[in-house]
Amino acid sequence: MGKRISKQISPEQLTLTVQRGLKAVLSLEQPKSSRSGLDKEHNRSRRRRDRSREREREMEGRNLSGFLIGCLGTALTLGAYSQTLVSSTQCIAIGLLILMFGLFVKEGFLSL
Repeated sequence: MGKRISKQISPEQLTLTVQRGLKAVLSLEQPKSSRSGLDKEHNRSRRRRDRSREREREMEGRNLSGFLIGCLGTALTLGAYSQTLVSSTQCIAIGLLILMFGLFVKEGFLSL
């Protein structure tokens, strides 16, 4: 008679389960074509994660640049009354323009 296929886990599979976790046993039981589909899906999800991390880093850089430009504009606007080089109206106008520039950088309309 032919061999019987049992549903029990062999000692080799049990060892793999202990060493590598449940995924190792599952990958042994799946046909090769099914595993390649899982690999492709895993690669896609990894690429998506990498792209989202890259976007987050870009956003952090833009936010920091916008914040620093905004601080410069604020300092210029607040210093309008304590300096005598230009009139206070001109200094406030320049400070507000710098604040607008910082906002545009932060929102991504302009890049540095």
